[in-house]
Amino acid sequence: MLKLFSKILTLTTLSFFTAGLTASTTILEDILSGTKDSKTNTTIKAASIKEFPNDQNLTLGYLALCEGTATVSDVIELGTVSKWSHIAMIFCEPSDIKFTAKELSKTNKSKWLCLEANLDQAGNDVHLIPWSTFEEIEKEAAAVVLRPFSYLSDLPDYNQLKIINQYLGVPYEKFITELVGAAFRANTAENHQSLFCSELTALTLQDLGLLTKDACSPDFRFTNNFVPADFSKERPNALHLIGARLGSEMAARPSSAGENRKAFESFTNALRCALQKVCCCSCVQ
Repeated sequence: MLKLFSKILTLTTLSFFTAGLTASTTILEDILSGTKDSKTNTTIKAASIKEFPNDQNLTLGYLALCEGTATVSDVIELGTVSKWSHIAMIFCEPSDIKFTAKELSKTNKSKWLCLEANLDQAGNDVHLIPWSTFEEIEKEAAAVVLRPFSYLSDLPDYNQLKIINQYLGVPYEKFITELVGAAFRANTAENHQSLFCSELTALTLQDLGLLTKDACSPDFRFTNNFVPADFSKERPNALHLIGARLGSEMAARPSSAGENRKAFESFTNALRCALQKVCCCSCVQ
């Protein structure tokens, strides 16, 4: 009976892979033909901030995860077997770090800053922008959630956070092989001449001493082997923070996922569960 169940589960997984491959092929064809709509252009009034401000009492408060709906977002979500296609880092005052959705909804976010590597209206590079600008750019995302940091010791201060200035203006990832390698944790060297969003997040966490840089540590991973899902609740064993924890995923705004998007989410959820049960695959743990 156990063998039969295993065989059925394996066949189910293969069918998920086949369906995912077909969907990915269709999406890639859409990219090449230009037939699928991308994000609607949005006029962004606020320019990128050129360096981390030293006149505000800011710390690293949250990680923001986005479920995009553009073609490239669909590819990332399918390729990483996740609902998340983008991640950003949020800097706010220590008192703005909240751990419940109710408290978060009442928080004044006017001073919040967002660090991301993205291809959007704020630039095709690493940029620091106001939270309001980030919200405007991601207004068509199906979902945006925030995970708050809970620190076990001192919070990162300005002298630590200004290290991000060295990454501002670095181009968005130029090497498709590095992006693909991240999905399978297959990159064997790092290249910081260009950065993608989860690579930037892991790199910043390393710089702040929140992720190990020790290549001999069992918790070490090249920064370009992280994907957005690794920072989510989908993969509770993927992230090993030092001196901090991440809280629950709280909606930054109500979800706008329609029926088609919900069906897509169900597919990636089912595929991830099947992979975890059949393969114990490190890429989905």
